[in-house]
Amino acid sequence: YSPVIESGAVRTVLRVKRPFRSSVILQNYIFYHDTDRIDVQYTIDWKEKHVLLKADFPVDVNTTKATYDIQFGNLERSTHNNTTWDFSAFEVCGHRWADLSDNSFGLSVLNDCKYGWHIKEGRIMPSILRCATEPNTQQDREIHHMTFSIYPHSGAVQTSAVVQESSKLNFPLHALFASASDGMLGDQYAFVSCDKNNVILETLKKAEDDDALILRSYETWNCSTDCTLQFAQPIRKAYVTNLLEERDEEIPVEKNTLSLHYRPFEIKSLKIYFE
Repeated sequence: YSPVIESGAVRTVLRVKRPFRSSVILQNYIFYHDTDRIDVQYTIDWKEKHVLLKADFPVDVNTTKATYDIQFGNLERSTHNNTTWDFSAFEVCGHRWADLSDNSFGLSVLNDCKYGWHIKEGRIMPSILRCATEPNTQQDREIHHMTFSIYPHSGAVQTSAVVQESSKLNFPLHALFASASDGMLGDQYAFVSCDKNNVILETLKKAEDDDALILRSYETWNCSTDCTLQFAQPIRKAYVTNLLEERDEEIPVEKNTLSLHYRPFEIKSLKIYFE
């Protein structure tokens, strides 16, 4: 039996099979040649009841706070049990990632579908399966698929690319064959891009009431930020809107760029009309 199931120019994959009671946990460890992220793909055939299954990632950092991803931002929670409040926070909600960092080194654990975390005394432990029997007597039984990713980085989490790496995990690229054409393609293309990494372009959708596009973005590291958004085609008009897509303030336009100011953790919705 060889644990190496794939070895090529893009990645290497190691497979580990772990029996547990009547269940089987299969893990594929994926090492990429061009990124620091390590993916751990789980396939779990679960037969247990009344067992809380967690992963465990020990981290050697000096910090009293862990950082958790939430929608349009992040939050911090303590990593110790000095008070009854700290002791009671045994499970914290986090979406795409959680991180332990000091000012020299940090480790983020990314995930694609599990949102409960227990981080105490240097151990990042995401909850995987709970398998209670009330009100559903068969909760969490049978086959599960999920991915956790290990992303080490230098410095504090605010200086890392954890937000971008978690987006790559949750929204992977798909390659398609295309028929030949006479057109010329450039080396790269972006419908919209931002010149500051802490401003995240989250959502692009058609407006509800007309043919404009709605772009929703946010500042993610508690920093007051001036930035420029560049679009692939010229803009006729642009507005800051509320969540009901009602025009609030017109934004000056220069061909295909918008200059914006974000307050710390600010969410902006833009309504854009193209030429």
